[in-house]
Amino acid sequence: MQLELGNNYLHIQGFVSQGTQKEMAGSLTHRSGAEWFFVEYASVTYPKGATFPIIIDSKAGSKVPEFYNLRLIDIVDQFGFHQPEVSEGWKTICQFAFDTLPPAIAALPKLDTWRHNPEGVKIVTFSDVKVHDDVDISKKNYMLVVDELISWALHADPTNRKEFANSFSNIIRAHKDELQKKASPDFVRKLEETLHAI
Repeated sequence: MQLELGNNYLHIQGFVSQGTQKEMAGSLTHRSGAEWFFVEYASVTYPKGATFPIIIDSKAGSKVPEFYNLRLIDIVDQFGFHQPEVSEGWKTICQFAFDTLPPAIAALPKLDTWRHNPEGVKIVTFSDVKVHDDVDISKKNYMLVVDELISWALHADPTNRKEFANSFSNIIRAHKDELQKKASPDFVRKLEETLHAI
C-alpha cells in the first residue's frame, strides 16, 4: 500500500519568529495550543477550520506518513490582512491548533519572513491523497501504515473519521481474507473493531 501525494497540500516553511510576531502584534494573536507558520504559495484553496491529519516530512524523505490533527484556525495574507481561507496562489501566515506538536513540525526553523524550504513539511487531508493497494499486503511497511492509521482513526474527530472511512476502509475490506492469512489474530481483530466503529 502506498499513499500518493498529488498537487494539493500546504507546504509549511517554518515557524514565525518572535521578532516578526512582535512586529505584527496587531495581526498575529497568540493562542494556547497553537503556533504561527509561514506557508508557501498554496496550490489549492483551504477554508479556515480545515483539518490536516496527514504530515509528510520532506527532510526525512519518508513515504510513511505521520497522522495528527492540525486545524487551520487563522490566516493572514502577505499584506497582513486576516482572510477566511488560504487562497490558491497566495503565500500566507497560518495559525494551526494541535493536541500534540508533531516532531517533524517542531524541528522546522524559526523564520523572519517567507523562505523557500525544500526540507519543510507538507500537510494534507485524506481527500488530497490516493491510496494504492498494489503491493504485497504481507510486507512490513504495509502493516506499519495500517496500524498507524487504525491508531489515528480511533482518536480522530468524527469528520476526519468519516473521511478516513471513505478513503481507506474499502481497501482494507477488500483484503480481509488475505489479512486473516498473513497477519496476527490481534491485528485482524483490532482492524475489524476499528472499521466497525467507523
